[in-house]
Amino acid sequence: DDPTKHFTDEELKARDALLQTGEEAQWCLFDPMVSSYYGKMYQKTRKDEYLKLQQLFLARALAAITGNDCEFGPWMCCEAYYLTKGEWKPNDNTPLVWTQIDLKMALYEMEKSLAR
Repeated sequence: DDPTKHFTDEELKARDALLQTGEEAQWCLFDPMVSSYYGKMYQKTRKDEYLKLQQLFLARALAAITGNDCEFGPWMCCEAYYLTKGEWKPNDNTPLVWTQIDLKMALYEMEKSLAR
């Protein structure tokens, strides 16, 4: 398989027809970004709902860190998880520096939120 292959509209439609609800890839780089955003909003407004959302998305980001059973090793930040043979696995872009720096940013913003 060529990961750089360009897919036609027909190929994409055929692939998408196989997709089941809830089986979409779970991207890991966005939760820490959203956590950071809510952290900034909390720091600016001091509204508790923003802090709760910051915590929620940080928890989701931390939960996505690989465990001992990961083929790439434990404590890795993935790009995404995908479902294969009934099991969620990290994709080949593990570890992904983009996700790592997003998580570092989210932890930094949480530290700032809790320091106030």
